[in-house]
Amino acid sequence: MAATNKPACLWDLCLVHMALIRQDTVSSIRELQGKVPATRMTGKTGDKSFLYEFGWYELVWFSTPQHATESMENKRFGRYCGPSLNHGNAMSAWILTDKGRFVHRTLVFPIKEEEWSSDGFKQRVAEFEARLRDRLKEIYNPLEPDPEDNKEVETPTHEPYEPIDPNDKPAIPELAEADDIQHEAFD
Repeated sequence: MAATNKPACLWDLCLVHMALIRQDTVSSIRELQGKVPATRMTGKTGDKSFLYEFGWYELVWFSTPQHATESMENKRFGRYCGPSLNHGNAMSAWILTDKGRFVHRTLVFPIKEEEWSSDGFKQRVAEFEARLRDRLKEIYNPLEPDPEDNKEVETPTHEPYEPIDPNDKPAIPELAEADDIQHEAFD
């Protein structure tokens, strides 16, 4: 997270977002038998489309329901911080505004490529970021990477048990190889 240069005060929402993605993603865990964890636990296939519509902390347009119009002239910038499952309507999202507050909105739209090429648009984005930084002050600052994280970690090695007293017998007797066992039950 420190490498992403995102505000440290939002990491908890990012972790929730990543956990939601992880519970609906197939992994190599053998016990899951090729199913996603949520399906393996509940037996039902969940809808995960809302998780992949926007990237975490992506710049988006949002509008309040009372200001929604066809032209979207009242749209505002915000930062997408994941789905808000227990707030607002179904399919609502956490949106961080330039005032440093969260709103829960269902009217969230991606920013188009054409918009990014405009100098006026880039200026608006810079102003948005400046207002957000100013509003959040100290808690906006990302954590500094820990220099000790770059140190090489010594990998532990297996050291076989050696009894202190040579007359001690091991707690578990040595097992014979399966191919060496001659037993009528194996015939």
